[in-house]
Amino acid sequence: MTSNLTDFSIDSIQKEIDQISLDQVSSIETVSTDQFLQKINDIISNKLPMGSLADRVRKEYLSWGPLEEILDDESVTEIIICGKSHIAVERKGTLNYLDDSFLSESTYSLFIRRLCHEAGVELSYVMPFIHGRWRDFRLQITSQPVTETPVLNLRRVRIQKWSLLDLESKEMLNACQRKTLEIAVKDMKNILVVGNTGSGKTTILNALLGETGKAQRTIIIEDTNELILPNNISTKMLTRFDPQNKVPLIDQSLLVQQALRMRPDRIVVGEVRGAEAKDLILALSTGHGGGLGTLHAENPNQALLRLEMLVSLGAPQWQTNTIRQMIRFGLDIIITTKRYATGQRKVDGIFKITSLEEFGLVVDQIA
Repeated sequence: MTSNLTDFSIDSIQKEIDQISLDQVSSIETVSTDQFLQKINDIISNKLPMGSLADRVRKEYLSWGPLEEILDDESVTEIIICGKSHIAVERKGTLNYLDDSFLSESTYSLFIRRLCHEAGVELSYVMPFIHGRWRDFRLQITSQPVTETPVLNLRRVRIQKWSLLDLESKEMLNACQRKTLEIAVKDMKNILVVGNTGSGKTTILNALLGETGKAQRTIIIEDTNELILPNNISTKMLTRFDPQNKVPLIDQSLLVQQALRMRPDRIVVGEVRGAEAKDLILALSTGHGGGLGTLHAENPNQALLRLEMLVSLGAPQWQTNTIRQMIRFGLDIIITTKRYATGQRKVDGIFKITSLEEFGLVVDQIA
């Protein structure tokens, strides 16, 4: 696309647009913004002849520019943008550069601002990184002064209700693993799904939720809305983070405490990543069965070590052996997931915590 633009300069278009005041874009639902967008369209029509070039420039200002053709492409699992000129797209676990870019720094800045508005987040010099949800993507943006230019990640979130049997048919797990998990869920075992980014943890967790009883009340706690409620008597609670500090923080630790007062049969944490690990393990080790969650780790031993560290964040006064005993009593099963170079995601193993020794917790693979 860049080579097609060498015969003309976008500067004259941008100068006229700047005179309208780009600030109006921040209120895209108002009449004034509709007028602003119409003026942009008129400027482009006056500056460029009808044709593919004019259409491309319109997409840059009025739609999503170089992303226009790939946002609805279901084979695209992640989009990474490092400044106006560098866009990479992931398909089947492999990143490739997109043969297109934003036309200018101004249009890239406009894209970021419109994206933030639609996602309901605010990016500023004071708070130069944000995360949220936009369409069916998980959104992460980092900007100045942390990065030289805005850097954006869009990771597609597929909220599909696959059963364990469906995942077996897709070769994400085998028959032995499926039966093991069906029994574990039925027996109200506390289960942790671990793996690296994009390895299928959320997919597995949603499938496990699908195996829970119709009369069981499940309380789901998440940062980002990704898990599917298993029935009509279950409830989901989402965290709240306000970078402007206008409203109080609601973190997962607080939500776990609230969940305990809501008569849960099961407590589910979408991703254990902080001090909420203490509250979760405390609950699970004192009689709450059927708990589910995910954790970033490569293997069960690394997962247990990381879980120890997260619990200690919430309870720094606890001794290491005390934390390990709590985990021993509160966690039954660890599922490891893996994404292979081909893009295939699979259950790599299912492990059971068998004992606590002087050197730490011991796990054995059971499927």
